[in-house]
Amino acid sequence: MRRHFLLLPVILLMFGVMSVRAQSAVENAGASFQISSVKSPFALAGTFDGEYQIRPNSIEITISKADIALRDNCPYRGRRQLAFINVALATTDASGKKTVINHARAIPVGETLSPGDNYLAEKLRFSIPKESNLDLTNCWLVVEMGELTLDSSDEDKVGYSFAPSDKNIFAPLFVKAVKK
Repeated sequence: MRRHFLLLPVILLMFGVMSVRAQSAVENAGASFQISSVKSPFALAGTFDGEYQIRPNSIEITISKADIALRDNCPYRGRRQLAFINVALATTDASGKKTVINHARAIPVGETLSPGDNYLAEKLRFSIPKESNLDLTNCWLVVEMGELTLDSSDEDKVGYSFAPSDKNIFAPLFVKAVKK
């Protein structure tokens, strides 16, 4: 009986070391991604190719190519200004509601688009702050596009379009880290 009690601390220590190794491997891991909102109902739809790097207190994101189109699928079919592009970290809260944990600093764009126009950008860099102990297995990225309607008499001229990543965008990194 006494041997079993002596083995317990050794077993717990082994699991703790494995967990620390997995977390440190994930912290320096990175992966490429493609995020698209082409099938969404939003007027601004985009495809974003890039990669991310997980750091202890941030997620560093580089969008190597962004292709944003203003579609004519909305009641308002006038010009819009693509005001900014941003990336956020999202999760599901305890009640099951999707929520944003944190945002990077937005990149101002200021490009005027008419329906059918595209805006192309390269090498956009974002840094999303995060807690060092945040469990990313339940998180995903969301590209935010801020827009202003330009030819409307409505007072509500500010709008947003979103392009969420796959909800398991970070999961492969944790699987790789545990296998090491």
